[in-house]
Amino acid sequence: MFAKSLISAVILLSAAILSHAQLTSSDSLFIIQLNRTCELNAFQLSAVDTLMKSTAIQLKQLDKELSKVSRSSLSDDDKSTRQNEIRKQKKDAVEGRDMAISFLLDDRQRSIFYDQIKPTKPAVLHMGMNHDRANCNVCVAK
Repeated sequence: MFAKSLISAVILLSAAILSHAQLTSSDSLFIIQLNRTCELNAFQLSAVDTLMKSTAIQLKQLDKELSKVSRSSLSDDDKSTRQNEIRKQKKDAVEGRDMAISFLLDDRQRSIFYDQIKPTKPAVLHMGMNHDRANCNVCVAK
């Protein structure tokens, strides 16, 4: 109960900031897929939308920082190190968002989320250009 109250407070505090955030088409499709497959209630849908927008803002800032580092006069080793740090921050932001989303879901929804929407990566590398883990015969356990 405390967690839902905390999430509600975060939603209210960040509503003004997030009102101008734009989601990418893939993020919008992610929300639509999540809503359809997990049958989200109004609270969950609002919280997921807020989490997605918040992460989008964070990723946009990290992309700007990555671009600045790429154009900077740092040595190649320093650039590479800093770029790797920023990429790790981006990965951590997305993983944090996904963990927060899974926290909002009940057990049935969470199972659907991890089975259909965000399946775990396989140990075998077999990815190509437009690889879709959710529809891959190797990635999705039958």
